[in-house]
Amino acid sequence: MRVHGITPNLSFCAYKSRFSEKLEETLAARPEQKTEDILSVDFKDVFYKQMTSENFIGAGFYNKVYKIDDFYVMRLPYHSELDAVSARPGSFYRPLDNQVNRVASNLKCYYGNPVAVFGNVQILKNAIGDNTVVYCKGKNPKMLQFVDKLDYYSNIYLKQYAELPQKAYDNLAHDFKYMNGFRTKNDYTYTYDILNPGNFIKVGDEIRVVDDIDSENAVFYDKNELSTLLSLFFLDIDSIPNSALSPHDIANMHKIFKKCIIAGEHAGLSWNSLTNGILNYTTLLENIKVKASFEQIYSIVKNAGTPEHKDYDQKLDTVLTTFLKAHTMS
Repeated sequence: MRVHGITPNLSFCAYKSRFSEKLEETLAARPEQKTEDILSVDFKDVFYKQMTSENFIGAGFYNKVYKIDDFYVMRLPYHSELDAVSARPGSFYRPLDNQVNRVASNLKCYYGNPVAVFGNVQILKNAIGDNTVVYCKGKNPKMLQFVDKLDYYSNIYLKQYAELPQKAYDNLAHDFKYMNGFRTKNDYTYTYDILNPGNFIKVGDEIRVVDDIDSENAVFYDKNELSTLLSLFFLDIDSIPNSALSPHDIANMHKIFKKCIIAGEHAGLSWNSLTNGILNYTTLLENIKVKASFEQIYSIVKNAGTPEHKDYDQKLDTVLTTFLKAHTMS
């Protein structure tokens, strides 16, 4: 992995360990071939070899993650080490064929689903490899001093997320819409955890999600709607006042905002809580220095036609640009 500001080595050749090769061979084999016991023994050696500060990638509220190689990582509970079950033959098992894993297998941005499990340790695809990584809003923003937070937010996050292609936002909106199509028996829907921006990373020209899928009560409305997508990027910006942002920062925020709107229309995300008063999103518009209502924006977007129309993206981008410019607070 490369931290921001360092150019990746273009001659880099991705490294796949022997353990990862054997893991893939095991996953491709039929369960009755019983290759899992040998792999469980091998994993014990891999675990202790890779549990170093050099291989540490990061930690969330519940788990910590270590790199195995450029293709796989291991995730384990934050306050635990390798348990006895993980270290003995028979500890390996494939992810369960349940609804959560079936949903996860069809998501375009998701890298948090385990491909294999050893006791209390999950093996996941490496979402980072050797790429430059930019965290949504900043890595652990609450831990940064204000000056550092503003520098990251302005010069790294806003700039690079504004330059992402529309496809990156389309894929994220696709996942939101796809998860809305599934309900648990208690009428819950699956969601990404947008409250932790560290779950969302820019890798190359993609946005990737690296945490577990949550489930949220969906009795009143679809949890994954346009407001969810916009909230990820524009709500709770950790007390960065508008006065600290430059005109260039505001322009980049507007670019991200427009790409979210267009992606939402491509995926058919609901505008429900933005326009019916369920939630107050005045703050969201204030955060991007726009003095307007979502009812106004909704009207403009719906009058622009539908995504299947020719030049739809360009037309919608143009009308939104004009509107945002006219309603930007001085």
